[in-house]
Amino acid sequence: MSIGFSRLRWLTVLAPIALGMALVGCAWGVITDAQTGEPIVGAEVKFQDSNGNTGTISSGAGGLYAFDAAKGQPIPAAGLTTYTVTAPGYDTLTQQRNVAYDDSGSAIWEVQGFVLSQTGAPPPVQGLQLAIDADPSVPGIQTSRTVAAGGPFPVDIVLVDPPAPPAAFSFELLYDDTIILAPEVADEPTASLDDNPDANQAALGEGWDCSILDINFPTGDRNPATGPDAGDASLSCLNPLGPYTFASTGVIASVMFAPVGHGTTTLTLANVVLGDSQTTEIGSCNPALTGEMTCGSATITVP
Repeated sequence: MSIGFSRLRWLTVLAPIALGMALVGCAWGVITDAQTGEPIVGAEVKFQDSNGNTGTISSGAGGLYAFDAAKGQPIPAAGLTTYTVTAPGYDTLTQQRNVAYDDSGSAIWEVQGFVLSQTGAPPPVQGLQLAIDADPSVPGIQTSRTVAAGGPFPVDIVLVDPPAPPAAFSFELLYDDTIILAPEVADEPTASLDDNPDANQAALGEGWDCSILDINFPTGDRNPATGPDAGDASLSCLNPLGPYTFASTGVIASVMFAPVGHGTTTLTLANVVLGDSQTTEIGSCNPALTGEMTCGSATITVP
């Protein structure tokens, strides 16, 4: 199965190209490989708009294609348009998109990019998710793990396919603190914050504040109760001015656990909220607020 391209995610990347073109009446975008993220040169892009108009063009350097009215090429009319994208070695992608031209004052342009899956490849992860990677030492997102008693081990919280780079996020990770425990780390000054969950500047990048102005530091277990879901590791971070780190899939936190008992515990995410630089919610779960997103779970077994 192929997946489509998120306009919001790529707009900040492609806008400078559009302004450099100084085009009047241009529908354009980039064709990329779902498995590698690399641009695809030579992909054929066809459209048929709601008025029956059609056009065909191939992607060039950087995977860029453009239907440019200034060059006498047909462009899709505003409204629903069906796109078909093909390339050797890739599954054919057919999608209906809403065309709504953006008027910059010097150019009228429409960005529609597409992601193609390699023929025979497993489908890529689709849609915004916050996943739990139970074993970061193994490639991919692992949803289960068996650990030996005694030694500490990390669990990563992974943001998957955000439609826009988040400027704020908050989550709680619930677990059975009679089986594993996220030990406390003494709070440090914000500039060198390194609590559990780990949220130091080296991990998140410039601009992030995970102490919320020194009033809400990361916590490994903020619930004094014990038992299933009583363990509660929490983290809230803000980055109001940028630069924005997570334009694509990436680890937003790592929780260090230590086995304290035996058995199997389920790790679940709760009170998850992601927001963009305009304080607009990108997604939320458990509970969902404005826009529901997928939140994963995982299991840890201590024999």
